[in-house]
Formats: sequence, structure tokens, C-alpha cells
Amino acid sequence: MENPRSIYETLTGKRCSDTHWSKIKRLAASSDIPLDAEGLKGLIALRKINPRYFNLYPEIRNQLSEIGLSLGDFGIRISGENLVKLINERLNISPDITTVYRWFYRANTTFKRKQWYDRKTAMMVLTNALIYKAKNHRIGA
Repeated sequence: MENPRSIYETLTGKRCSDTHWSKIKRLAASSDIPLDAEGLKGLIALRKINPRYFNLYPEIRNQLSEIGLSLGDFGIRISGENLVKLINERLNISPDITTVYRWFYRANTTFKRKQWYDRKTAMMVLTNALIYKAKNHRIGA
């Protein structure tokens, strides 16, 4: 069996420090993410979505799965307008429109109210929204 650290380094394409690897292991353990190739791919994808606050994932993972299930009500695709409405009503947050634009930018697309987005893009935006909510809740805002 391969060493999880070498799998992680192969997937990222670079070596990682002992400190970084211990943070990854701690995050994986607290999130119940296995240290195999698929689990580590998920962690890397999560880190790309929001690199600064990806360590908040254990706090939001249950909400993320609930929201992901509710996306099924919209079918395979969801409009930008419905996605913002979902964020406002379901998550009880009203971010500034520039924040919403930044979330879509991190999902490698642009925000337009009338545009239709696939489930993967919607989940990336919702992950950023939940991290935003957890971060602001932690600060007390």
C-alpha cells in the first residue's frame, strides 16, 4: 500500500512540509475523509475552492450535504437567480453582490442571474457561501 503523503504529493505535483502534512491529516481525520487517492483529491479540490479557510470544512460538511440534496429540487441545472435566492433563504445570509461574483470566479465562471449553472459549479459556490457564513459566525458578525 502506498504512503498517503506520497499520494498527496503526487496529486499536488510538489513536496509538502511536515507542518502542512500534519494539517492535512488533522483535517482529514476531523472530516472523516479517508487518506486514499479519492479522499485526497477531494481535499485538494476543497483547498482550491477557498484556500484561506478550507480548514472550516468540518464545520460545514453536514450543511453542505443537506444543501446538495436540496439542489436536486432544481434538477440538473440551476439559474444564477435561484442560486442566490437559495443562499439568501436557506443559509440566511445576504452577501454583497461583489462577494457573490468572487464565489463564482473561484468556481471558474462568471455570475449572471439568467445563466444556468451545473450542479458542480453550484456546489462550489455553495461551499464558499457556507465557509463565508462559518467564518463570519465565528468572528461574531
